[in-house]
Amino acid sequence: MVGEHDAFELGNEMNAKTLGIWMGTKVLRNREKGFTAILLDSEGTDAFDSEAANDIGILVMTVLLTSQLIYNTKNVPMKRDTEELKVLTDITGKVRVKENEEVTEDMGTLRKMFPNFLWLLRDVHLKFVHPVTKEQMTPTAYVKEVVFKKGTQETAETSQEKIGRVILSAFEQVEAFDLPFPGDTDVLEDIAANADRINPKFNEKIEILIGLILSNLECKRGVAENSKITGDQLATMLQFYVKAVNDPDTIPAMKSAWNASTELRRIKILQDMVSQYNTQMTEAITKVCLKGSEMIPIEERHCDDAEKPSLMSIHDAVMDNVRNGLNKQLEFFGFDEEEQHLNNSLFLDFNERIVRRDTSQENDVIIGGELFRYLQENRERSRLNCEKVFKSLLDELKKRLNPIPVDYTEEMLLADIEQLKMSYLKQAIGPAKLVVLDESFLSSDMTDFLRICKAIQGFRMEVVEAKRQQEVLALQNAKQRCKLQDIIDESARQKEEHSKALQIMAKNNQKNLEKLQKSQEESWLRHKKKMEDLPKAYQQQIAELSEVCLNLIPLLCKNSLIGTN
Repeated sequence: MVGEHDAFELGNEMNAKTLGIWMGTKVLRNREKGFTAILLDSEGTDAFDSEAANDIGILVMTVLLTSQLIYNTKNVPMKRDTEELKVLTDITGKVRVKENEEVTEDMGTLRKMFPNFLWLLRDVHLKFVHPVTKEQMTPTAYVKEVVFKKGTQETAETSQEKIGRVILSAFEQVEAFDLPFPGDTDVLEDIAANADRINPKFNEKIEILIGLILSNLECKRGVAENSKITGDQLATMLQFYVKAVNDPDTIPAMKSAWNASTELRRIKILQDMVSQYNTQMTEAITKVCLKGSEMIPIEERHCDDAEKPSLMSIHDAVMDNVRNGLNKQLEFFGFDEEEQHLNNSLFLDFNERIVRRDTSQENDVIIGGELFRYLQENRERSRLNCEKVFKSLLDELKKRLNPIPVDYTEEMLLADIEQLKMSYLKQAIGPAKLVVLDESFLSSDMTDFLRICKAIQGFRMEVVEAKRQQEVLALQNAKQRCKLQDIIDESARQKEEHSKALQIMAKNNQKNLEKLQKSQEESWLRHKKKMEDLPKAYQQQIAELSEVCLNLIPLLCKNSLIGTN
């Protein structure tokens, strides 16, 4: 980012340029791994005007918020230089995994939450050579095997060796990288202005360093196994940590911050899923119902045309899509038992937000939730449509019978009314179809029409009225059958929704068990490798002791000869 107008500013003075923690205005998007990296620059620990308590607070914040920590010093380090890293070991006493812990008991969780550690060694001109074997080493191997290495087992652990041990224990990945001088003094005075004069070898190593960082970069891990921290969770945890760091009587507890962030995250996920449901439902319904500038109704449950969707079939498809999206988001929470229980509850909460049924009776009628609004809107459109269709058909019949033909009979009238009903059932759309037909047959418009028909020769009002009542009774029976079928369908749908949620939970549990098993196997392999490396390290210590002894033999012989004289 050197030379960029919004990069972190570089200084050529003894005074610290960065105070506190700064956040870069650019981000790195890793689309392959699916996360976004934020660049932070923190105040150094060796500024002349810095305070120890402030240094610790800044470093605690940096460690708890990052997934990759780059600590930079000058030149090839010696054992004595580990004292500069003491501030890193101090933070293990300044954070806790859980509330009310006297000391951090769970180092495994601490390692998971801590970032990867990269010791960046600047202005290096010396080679990394093993002090005993004289073999050239990589910076990482030199730091681990020379700088952080403990002396013989018999000697007590020095403060420098303790620092190395704590760093190797607290950070899951420890690496080192060296950079040569970037240029002469005049270049260093303003690197951004002299970017074209920077040492080519420095630029080459910078490219390698960037590649190393990007290859190792990963999403910030949470407390739960295999969990990842999202942007909004990081913001929540940041607020929690800032409050704890600024309170001298409080020690930041990672578990508490994690729980607070996941609780808010689940609330946001639930809100997002409900919003997605509404968006997809509106889009799907509009696509089917919008004709010109008018929204027409659709069938609520059963549609004679298999190619035409019903409102509930749209709902089912949208629910499947949203559930799949919800399931993907829950993967960020990891797979410990507590998180899995909360994730399962989220599925049930989502179902309740979308569909709320009357549980006081055994009819499973939908009385609330997001779906209820779409049902109500479609029912209102259906009523308007059905009333319009019936009125149009009745007006058409009135017009044809005005005046009533001389040869028009009562039987012909009953047949026309039957035809009106059949035409209505064919043209009317939606759940209000039978309700509106029932109401229309008993309406004053229909009664007025029948009074006009008295002019028909041989017309018997009681026969026509009996026929009308018979039709009304048949319609009421049809409505009851339809309502009963809706109850049966809704009960089946409720069981299916619950079954789908249980299936997703079961799949997630199985997937999490497999991930946990894989994680434990990988942990066991790492432990096995460490155990295999112990004999090698022991053999190396024996070789070093042997060389020391060989170097002492001439001295001992000389002292012995001097003694005999």
